[in-house]
Amino acid sequence: MKILVALFLMIAIIIVSGCESNRKMVLSEVSNYLMLQMNPDLEFKAGEVKYKLPVNMAIFKITNLGESDYTFGEEYAIEKYEDGTWYTISFNDSIAFPAIEHTIGPNKSNEFSISLDVLKHELTQGKYRVVKKFYSFDNTESTVAAEFELY
Repeated sequence: MKILVALFLMIAIIIVSGCESNRKMVLSEVSNYLMLQMNPDLEFKAGEVKYKLPVNMAIFKITNLGESDYTFGEEYAIEKYEDGTWYTISFNDSIAFPAIEHTIGPNKSNEFSISLDVLKHELTQGKYRVVKKFYSFDNTESTVAAEFELY
């Protein structure tokens, strides 16, 4: 009986260890947004420059400094900066962004939260950014990023 209990505990430890190692971050997918073009009409900032780990949510603020409306959706990308390169961090397979369009008028700001606990990997210390796409009235796309640090 003791052998069965010991064998069961050993298998449980191996399974738990395997699950934990799958959450460790492996940076392999280089960002699609290496060269972001600055849009002087849009100011995108993290609510806090630094967040203490563990963290599951971060606040961001977009300000329209221009004279026309911009629209944006719920979708975003999270990237980590490592060794001079930005890498995309994958979301859990179950994540789907709702097709909701938001509008931000001239000289207006919009604050929203970004979920950081929907990623395939646990976040570690380092420099990160959230990347979002915005569209002007003539459907011109602007991709902007807001950087933050985890410690």
